[in-house]
Amino acid sequence: SALSKLFSPIQQIMKKYAYTDWTICLNEHIVRAVTVRIHDLMGNQSFSENMRAEHIDEGFIYFDHILDVLKIYETDLPGHTNFQGFYPTILKSLGEL
Repeated sequence: SALSKLFSPIQQIMKKYAYTDWTICLNEHIVRAVTVRIHDLMGNQSFSENMRAEHIDEGFIYFDHILDVLKIYETDLPGHTNFQGFYPTILKSLGEL
C-alpha cells in the first residue's frame, strides 16, 4: 500500500516485537491506542498516560496521531456506524503524514 513507506522508519524496532509488515504494525498501533483511550475514558488518566508514554518509548511513533484520530471518531459517531467504517479515516489521516 502507499502507506507502507511509514513502516520503513520503525521496521527494525517493530521486528523485535514480531510486527514484520506494515499492516500488522498499523493494527497494533490502533489496538494500543484504543486500549489507552478506553482507560482514559474510564477515569484512569494516570495509567493511560503511562501506557501512552511507554508505547511511544517502544517505538510506536504514530501512536499519538492515531490517538488524536480516535478522539475525532468519538465526536463524529453519528457519521460512522461502526469502527470498520471509520478505519479508512485513519488510513487517510496517515496518508497526510
